[in-house]
Amino acid sequence: MVHFIQWNSSLNTNIEEIDKQHKGLVEIINLTAYAKSKNHPERLKEILIKLIEYTKTHFSYEEEHMLKNNYNKLIEHKAQHQVLIKQVINILERMKTGDQDVLENIFNILENWLIKHIKEQDKEYAYFYGEEIKKGK
Repeated sequence: MVHFIQWNSSLNTNIEEIDKQHKGLVEIINLTAYAKSKNHPERLKEILIKLIEYTKTHFSYEEEHMLKNNYNKLIEHKAQHQVLIKQVINILERMKTGDQDVLENIFNILENWLIKHIKEQDKEYAYFYGEEIKKGK
């Protein structure tokens, strides 16, 4: 049985476009689980490349949103984004060399970084943003 990420309210930031993009990331990561279950390593590599590109686009949007709202932890958040992108690139590189460990754990690795990032860093920003809206800024 294939395990997929199920979107639920605990992942909502209540920032409409960011939540929409996070759902897009979940869909792409779920594709990795499906491709792995069907033993399609070439398709898996294609999905990872798509994930890297979509992640870069999403992170750019998120960072621009934070910049417009004078988020006080933007520099730290951007650094986290760079770490996450490097992790996915590293996974892709390891796959290209035939690393079976990364192939076995790919979905869990991706699921964990996305869920952790949303629930920790993005939720922290969402709280900040919500407070700024309450202040009328």
